Amino acid sequence: MGAYLRGRLAPPIGHNPLGGWSVAAMLTVLAAQIILGLFSVDEDSLEAGPLSKFVSFDTGRAIAHAHHIVFWVLLGLIILHLAAIAVYALRGRNLVWPMVTGIVGVGPSLPPPVSSSWRALATAAAAAGATWIIAHGFRL
Repeated sequence: MGAYLRGRLAPPIGHNPLGGWSVAAMLTVLAAQIILGLFSVDEDSLEAGPLSKFVSFDTGRAIAHAHHIVFWVLLGLIILHLAAIAVYALRGRNLVWPMVTGIVGVGPSLPPPVSSSWRALATAAAAAGATWIIAHGFRL
């Protein structure tokens, strides 16, 4: 990563090393946010996560506090990531369209990108299934 930041490496096709670490950090913090939300309990115990019945009220409140803190960390990472995209846009590199489509002009020396629509669909289906199972208390 240091060589890339000093300008000694050519720009990669995908995320640069810093962008890759940024995405990994956002996904990790997002996973923590989701997991904490499953177990969190509000002050009245009216709006509790679906798995809060497995922890005590005090533990659920502590988890809710951590959930609140992790939200602000996640928001900061998102803002930082959007700021980096804006900096790249100001420098003449549009990153938004390749992020949306997954297609970037790579030049004649590289093979064309491979579509991964089926992977995206399978991932979305797995996420929807896991969400349904968690939301319905593991009753199938």
